[in-house]
Amino acid sequence: MQYHGKFTIGRKENIRYNLFVTGNRFLFMTVLVFVVIALMLGVTTYGQTKSIQQALIRALPMALGGAALFVVLNTVMMIFRINKAYKSKTAYEFTQDITIDGQGVHATSERGSALLAWEKIAKVAESGKTFYLFLSKTQAYVLPKYQMKDPVAEAAQVRELLRSHLDAKILKLKK
Repeated sequence: MQYHGKFTIGRKENIRYNLFVTGNRFLFMTVLVFVVIALMLGVTTYGQTKSIQQALIRALPMALGGAALFVVLNTVMMIFRINKAYKSKTAYEFTQDITIDGQGVHATSERGSALLAWEKIAKVAESGKTFYLFLSKTQAYVLPKYQMKDPVAEAAQVRELLRSHLDAKILKLKK
């Protein structure tokens, strides 16, 4: 069995990749910001309330607001950095042909071609719109499902190929 697809990797895919990669760390930091703000405001307003619970309840709106602001600012800054990279031409859109077969993942683009053998794949993750085939923590092949001609059938074919050639421990796939 073999899968072949052609994907354009641009700004949108880059933003989604960065959000996906930083997701868990981003969630942890958001919770940390919320807890720190809630505790700081709870402690400072404790003298104005009858109990620590009331002080913490009074601090919740500000803690939620601070956590939301943290999420918005970090997301905007990440998008700004990516847009700046595209404007300064340090990042650019490219098209890649991907073939997945018994040997591994073959990728061809304007930069050249490469074979990613199955044993070189460190992790595979699937989000709602994309497959990520990681070579390392910061380097991955991106296969946007929304660019597939038949996303449901092609995604099922990609999943089947990945499951048949890779250890289940490194696969984080849907279904």
